[in-house]
Amino acid sequence: MKRGTMQDQQPKRAVIFMRARWLGESERDRALEEQQIAMQRQACEQVAEQLSATVVRDYAEYGGTGAIERRPVLRQMLDELLALRDVDYMITASLDRLVHSSADTAALQLELETSGAELVIADGHALSAGQRVVNGVTFTVSK
Repeated sequence: MKRGTMQDQQPKRAVIFMRARWLGESERDRALEEQQIAMQRQACEQVAEQLSATVVRDYAEYGGTGAIERRPVLRQMLDELLALRDVDYMITASLDRLVHSSADTAALQLELETSGAELVIADGHALSAGQRVVNGVTFTVSK
């Protein structure tokens, strides 16, 4: 009888990161931001289901463009991933929800690798050559 490791038997866990473009202070603008977040959450939850992963936390950021260090919600998520090391996947709807510069892309990859989480991008765009696509889902092969 073949025996798996404890890690093989544990269910996969994921976090979701969403970011809405900051549109303004009006109620109408806030409703559009919430709609953006809801659409991203739905796409990410579908990916988690494809990966047979349970979503254990989600992070929603409003506005938040710029370097990782100037984005408190993104920074909080990365810090928690590193401290807790309890997640297999970090899922986001699109790479542009996370980073825009190559320096931030490299920093994000390093932090995720250190935490043990694999980046999954729901829109299917690859981050680097170290990723693969399964059923339209892109994720790293760094583990």
